[in-house]
Amino acid sequence: LERESGKVLGSGSNLFSQLCESTSGDPVDIPKELVVENVAQIMAGRESSYFLYPNGSVESCGRNDEGQLADGTFVDSNVPVRVDIPKNTKILHLGSGPSSQSAFFVADEGLVYAAGQNYRFQLGIGMIGSGVFPVVVDFDVPYMFEINKISSSGTHTVAISCRIYTKTPTATPTEFPTENPTDMPTELPTENPTELPTEMPTSFPTIAPTSAPSFIPTVIPTMSPSDPPTAEPTQFPTVTPTTSPTYLDPPTMFPTIEPTQIPTSIPTDSPTYVEPPTFFPTSNPTGIPTGIPTNSPTFIELNWYFWGA
Repeated sequence: LERESGKVLGSGSNLFSQLCESTSGDPVDIPKELVVENVAQIMAGRESSYFLYPNGSVESCGRNDEGQLADGTFVDSNVPVRVDIPKNTKILHLGSGPSSQSAFFVADEGLVYAAGQNYRFQLGIGMIGSGVFPVVVDFDVPYMFEINKISSSGTHTVAISCRIYTKTPTATPTEFPTENPTDMPTELPTENPTELPTEMPTSFPTIAPTSAPSFIPTVIPTMSPSDPPTAEPTQFPTVTPTTSPTYLDPPTMFPTIEPTQIPTSIPTDSPTYVEPPTFFPTSNPTGIPTGIPTNSPTFIELNWYFWGA
């Protein structure tokens, strides 16, 4: 089979026209192009040939005494005849063997059709007797298999399958987070700000005049003059006392600026306003499933099957 062109070459015995042309029983000694084209897969039986096309249809030629051409007759054919597969069924693989007079056609949905010799239960249909029409092989669990390879001899058949089955989840996913994300704020301020002023400003003046000036003239004439005064007494103050209490300068110790212990800004941990957290998780917690499961868990199991003598 030339896969790029779909052409088929054949040689050897042609006693039953298994090369899809008549040579009067003479063998073909070198490979020769057969009359079929655009073929996707080929299979040779004992004295019959099978050709699978891309659209899922199948043709056969050669010996047909056991109905192995699966065309509904027991008549040999030197030209390709159409295998009588049920309508709308697409064949995926072919199966037979060098000494086999049985043929197998693997379809989608796990179905396998069989035709031909069946005196030793080679077809696996639960009864004996050759079949000229393809019948479904009786697997124990139909529609649950994908046959990857099937091969038959003159008396028995074997197949390997990929069994695909699905189990329903028995519980919900266990990987959901069990706690809230740890990057969220965990506490709010528990106390009022401690940096507010605890005392009144201490820089106010602590000293003020406690009394009137204590310097008053202490000398006053104690008696009349013995001699008539010749002038005005000279011991009276000649100048105005410099410490007269009639005028006081304002205290100079009053603070010249506002107390420095008054808060210059709003306490940062004041409970009256809390800034939203500036760090939120940038992604979902790592324990959360990143996607909803698209299907239930799927299991693949390879199995060998055999039947016949």
